[in-house]
Amino acid sequence: MYSKLRSIIQDWSKCTSPDTPFTIQDFLSHEKHQSTKSACSVSELSPDSIRAAFAARVSLMDSLAHVDEEFADQFLSVDNPETLIPAAVVQQALRRATISGHIVPVLVGSSRQSIGVQPLLDSIVDYLPDPSERGMPGPVQQAMRCLRSRSMGESNESVSNRKTRTLASLSTGPVMLVFKVFFDAHLGPLSLVRIYSGIVHSGAAVTNWSQRITSQTIEKIHSVFQLTGDHREVIERAGPGSIVALAGLQSTRSGDLLGPKLPSGSSSADDDEEWLAEADTETAFTTSHIREPVVYAAIEPASLSTVRNLEHALTCMQREDPSFTARLDSDTGQWAIGGMGDLHLDVVMARLKREYKVDANMGPLLIAYKECPSLASGEEERATTSVCGVGHSSGLVFGQEKVFLIEVVLEASGQKAPQIKFDRNFLGPIDTGGSDEITAGSQGRIRHALRQSCLSVLEIGGPLLRSPVIGVQVTFRRLLVGRQDQLSADTDLNHLDSNQFRLPPRIASAQTVIPLLRASASNAIKNALSRFHSWRLMEPMVQVELRLPVEDKDGQSESLSRFLGDLSSRRADIESVDASEFSQEEKNSEHHKYHVIRAMAPLAELVGYSRTVRTLSSGRAEFHLRLAEYSPVSADHQQELLTQFRWTSPSTV
Repeated sequence: MYSKLRSIIQDWSKCTSPDTPFTIQDFLSHEKHQSTKSACSVSELSPDSIRAAFAARVSLMDSLAHVDEEFADQFLSVDNPETLIPAAVVQQALRRATISGHIVPVLVGSSRQSIGVQPLLDSIVDYLPDPSERGMPGPVQQAMRCLRSRSMGESNESVSNRKTRTLASLSTGPVMLVFKVFFDAHLGPLSLVRIYSGIVHSGAAVTNWSQRITSQTIEKIHSVFQLTGDHREVIERAGPGSIVALAGLQSTRSGDLLGPKLPSGSSSADDDEEWLAEADTETAFTTSHIREPVVYAAIEPASLSTVRNLEHALTCMQREDPSFTARLDSDTGQWAIGGMGDLHLDVVMARLKREYKVDANMGPLLIAYKECPSLASGEEERATTSVCGVGHSSGLVFGQEKVFLIEVVLEASGQKAPQIKFDRNFLGPIDTGGSDEITAGSQGRIRHALRQSCLSVLEIGGPLLRSPVIGVQVTFRRLLVGRQDQLSADTDLNHLDSNQFRLPPRIASAQTVIPLLRASASNAIKNALSRFHSWRLMEPMVQVELRLPVEDKDGQSESLSRFLGDLSSRRADIESVDASEFSQEEKNSEHHKYHVIRAMAPLAELVGYSRTVRTLSSGRAEFHLRLAEYSPVSADHQQELLTQFRWTSPSTV
């Protein structure tokens, strides 16, 4: 169907002049749409076209009756459905079938040649689901469900009353999802949001739930805009279902979830802080899955005068595109940018020059390898997949010298992302009224600080190439506090009574204790990583799909063998080579036949692959790349990589 409609427009554009109208007959409304490159007109069908329109209408209703029972009853109950069933009834049935997924309406048109644009826009309104007909997306539902569950999770009356009051404010406050951020030369960052509940107005304060961990990230909305194409109209307020642009949000990024400011007051500020600081808060408001970069490259400005412009441009693009990262190396003074592939970074470089007028140079691409400990299979070797690490730090707390000792257990888990857990007795039970128990707010701050410290170490902790570490589970087992003569690097933890060195609540609430705990955690993780003896490099694997046109009448393609040989030389695993499925009409059209190659290949071997595809197929092939997974490299290739990067491995595979 698609190929047939496309060929109709191509043949019309080749055989007619720009002023010749292209006619589309709508047999539902009995209207005729005539389009040229400069104008579009609508008129009624001529009497000669009515008969053909009735026949097409009966065919459409017959197909529709097979997928919609309600319409089938109406269709079978009349003798002449093409004239007796109103167009509105047919459109309602089409809408139901489209929303249910039983049919997919196909329209003919070309935006470049101004053909069928208005019928397409009308069909979007008539047949596609209204936003109110869908539930809230997963991230919004997750956040609201978490808030409601917490409101009913405790039996303490004062806490229950506080959470009821909090949820009452949430029901009247706005809940929004930021799906795009772009920058205006005069207004600064504009955040495009979809409002799911509440009312948004200028001057309102909102909380960034996605960035909130132990404190509220509160931002103020300066203006609310209704966008219509390139035109912006200032509006006073917007309600549920609206898509508006908000000005004034300085730290919001694409994908963030915004909600009302959580209340706090003199009587319940501590309680609110405790609720905000619960250990699972940072996973409760995850808005979307953002893929990590798989390629990196160094970038530097062409001249020193453009350094500030480059920093501003990279900051803006990071907020617009969460999958793009830019980091400044304090040692070399260079920016390192990361993205989802070489084409992604090429687009970034083009935008720097076109939109931000920054001339910059990009270095060679580096693949984002990861490292994981080898999983042992034998029972004797299985003990080596779990190691302990101990870290110390010392400093002044309330004028006294204190030593902080943290013990962690590092296990090879085989999971994609690092798993971080805390032993039940790591900080003791949450405060329930006793004077010797740490408050929930202090526990939340400490757990978050230790979790961030752990992730920072694992980000560059790989012993092979200093790559991110995956496939591990970190368990914080013990936290001990004492004097210098009581706790040291030589202390035997097996014969130490942990209850005598438990973290006191008074010290836990001190702000100066957080940096000391982070330092202890970092040292403990590094110590545990050094005790693993077997490491493997993991490389990103890409799903490749190539579509090659058939070149001869026998259904063969000379470029097919060239592509298969090229993929094999790139360490690709050929999964399938299929012929496309054709309709009976397309089988007679030679240029609609093509082969489909599906393969799994390392990303490192596909740098600049788009140029190869264009060369081997003379520009006629289509290809798609999708990041699939991280897979361990072979032992020989791992040694080649270590030699290439001139890194002497402290361990062997």
